[in-house]
Amino acid sequence: YGLLITNGKIFKNGKNKIGLSEDVVNSLINLKIFQSPGSVSVTGLENQSYSFKLYSATGSLLSTGDLSYLNNYISTSKANKGIYLLSIENTSSKEQAVFKVLL
Repeated sequence: YGLLITNGKIFKNGKNKIGLSEDVVNSLINLKIFQSPGSVSVTGLENQSYSFKLYSATGSLLSTGDLSYLNNYISTSKANKGIYLLSIENTSSKEQAVFKVLL
């Protein structure tokens, strides 16, 4: 499940309102995360530039990198089993989405 952060407002799953306003148009609203052994893939990326940060459950930054609709895999082969947070940001609009990832 994920959180969508736009203009300081937070939305659960990109659809269900948690924040103060429902009038959100966000390029990250259709992102989906798929986990497989050794990697995480992100679908729903548009033809734009994105960056990611992978955090441990304790908040330690483990990995960073760039994503695009052509390069949408994140290696998790060196990560231990556990719960992680994956933050994805559209580098031009600064919109963010945060996902819980179980490895």
